[in-house]
Amino acid sequence: MALPDNFSPTEHLQDTVKRWYNREVLNHFADLGPEDDLTIPRNSLRVACRHEDRDSLPMTLLRVMLFEITARHASALHPAIFGIPITDYESEIVYKPQIKLFFSEPSDDVVDGFSPVKGEITFRIFNETTNTMTMARAQQLAQRVRSVFATPPYVWKKGTDKIVYQDKEKGYDLRVLCRTEADGRALVENVLDIQNDTPDWSNLNIVEPVNAATRFPYNPGTKVIMGRTVRKPRKRPRVNVRFRYATLSVHGLPSPINLVDLTGVRRDPIV
Repeated sequence: MALPDNFSPTEHLQDTVKRWYNREVLNHFADLGPEDDLTIPRNSLRVACRHEDRDSLPMTLLRVMLFEITARHASALHPAIFGIPITDYESEIVYKPQIKLFFSEPSDDVVDGFSPVKGEITFRIFNETTNTMTMARAQQLAQRVRSVFATPPYVWKKGTDKIVYQDKEKGYDLRVLCRTEADGRALVENVLDIQNDTPDWSNLNIVEPVNAATRFPYNPGTKVIMGRTVRKPRKRPRVNVRFRYATLSVHGLPSPINLVDLTGVRRDPIV
């Protein structure tokens, strides 16, 4: 259906922000009572974050920024992670250069109420070190990743079975969730193809879980934690995830090098 003749993009935006954004604000401050009280810091913050009909566009933007950055500490932009800073890790551990391939479920395929499923595959470049790795070599690897995984974007069919491929002399310790053995083998072949390697299938193990449908249900349901009903995490969902980007980590560099990026938001990808 076409947009009405009197359609106002500004009013539509403001109405949408009020409908969806204010719901997030309400949920975040659900511990507070219904009354506004500016003498209580957290209550005052809720008032400042809440969108009002009379807000201008700059005011709307400021409220959203205040809520996302100050109230939620940008948690919606970056999930909570168990880990340590790269510099702290590298002061204790020396490692070979590592490539990481990142995959995610397309937004149109995400089931309501669930977060997009992600996937990650890593392997080492065992014939390189911090001293021998060069930008020319990184560019060569980036071209191979683009050729194998980005043109077109590779679809990883995740499932409940697990393929384990280990060839530690070449830097491979791949543990791939898949639906069939053929899917798992195909993904292993593509990963090894980045370095023009050929799989030695004697290094392959296949793990098929018992009672997979019961152990890994499509919808695991909910549980109550400290009085709140929360969704149980999905384990080994049968979901297609697409290749999104790849990085190269080299010991001594503070940040990974972006090799390939299909998201359009990674900084300075090589290709």
